[in-house]
Amino acid sequence: MCFSASASFIASGLLISASALSYKQASTTESKWLATIPLVFGVQQLAEGMIWLNLDKNLFPETFPFSRNFFLFIAWMVWPTYIPWIFRKFITNGRFRSLSTAILIGGITISMINSYTLFTQPIEVNIDGHHILYEWTSPLKLGFTISIIYVICTLVPPFLTENRKLYVLGAAHVIMFVVTYILMRDYLVSVWCFLAAISSGIIYWIIRSKAVG
Repeated sequence: MCFSASASFIASGLLISASALSYKQASTTESKWLATIPLVFGVQQLAEGMIWLNLDKNLFPETFPFSRNFFLFIAWMVWPTYIPWIFRKFITNGRFRSLSTAILIGGITISMINSYTLFTQPIEVNIDGHHILYEWTSPLKLGFTISIIYVICTLVPPFLTENRKLYVLGAAHVIMFVVTYILMRDYLVSVWCFLAAISSGIIYWIIRSKAVG
């Protein structure tokens, strides 16, 4: 995330609270799963807060490898599988359900490839201005292809649900991705995760309005 460790920790607390409130309002199994998205974002921001402390303040250096790997584990391996898996629960149209299955399989594949990168390749993490910069090289030389499939897996699923309020959530994610890609491409992993976390307020609104089931 941008700015500082304190900003990440504050965001983490707000996200975990938003998840708890959303879960309390959820009346169906599907909506309860939707309510877990802010929780995962909150835990991810907590990990990046620890990364900030390690890099900026040299505090708790022994936790740095775990914090770095945990943040990237969620970013690279959890989201491309978790997002299509959750939104698939809201899809009733047979054709769209088949497409969502294909996207889920793609997400699982990307997660597996990313896990290989995470645990076998050197990853540089540094503070660059007011951002955290993650740098690595894909050993499979498929970086662009992996990125395209990742974007599809994390952005397309809400639009397959035929639920207009979930479309709002999907549109918010698309806008945040485009803004981050255009303005802060080098920090995409960090900044997009933070901006997407803002959508937790939309998730609470959707669940509270009983628009999903």
